[in-house]
Amino acid sequence: KTALITIVLLSLLASGKSQGFVENQGQWEESFEFKAELQVGAIFLEKNKLTFHLIDQSQKKAIHDRTIEEGARIQHHAFSLNFIGSNDNIQFETQNQASHYENYYLGDDPSNWRSKIHPVSTVVYRNLYDGVDLLVMINENSLKYEFHLDPGVDPSIIKIEAQGVEELDIDREGNLIIPTS
Repeated sequence: KTALITIVLLSLLASGKSQGFVENQGQWEESFEFKAELQVGAIFLEKNKLTFHLIDQSQKKAIHDRTIEEGARIQHHAFSLNFIGSNDNIQFETQNQASHYENYYLGDDPSNWRSKIHPVSTVVYRNLYDGVDLLVMINENSLKYEFHLDPGVDPSIIKIEAQGVEELDIDREGNLIIPTS
């Protein structure tokens, strides 16, 4: 089925271990489909975009440990990679379900609590563009996405707009560099 695969590797996890993508089954109020915690923040998989929220490492640990000073300014940056002209009828599929599960008892309303949600290591955007699937994969120390194109599909239909960044650059090895604040 796949005629062409384009791979982009994002080294956002640097170190540490991600539990994978967790489906939003209503445990969070926001409208994203999946969320994964990263060593440096989080990634949110939305219908037509990927959103990254990056937080200063030392401050993230202090927030988690509840040792951050009250009123402290948090160094963070959010940006999105928007899929311009993508289809509205995208279907999400998951692959490589973890054996463990997570429970979310957030807030005082039990109707919003969710349990036994198994993280996955791969989320597939079926039909992101006609004849194009997007696979977003996470493992212990990397985040990767691939576009899988049906034979004969013109890859130029894939258009990605970076929102929330002032400039993009490519280093000598061909890696995309996205400067953050």
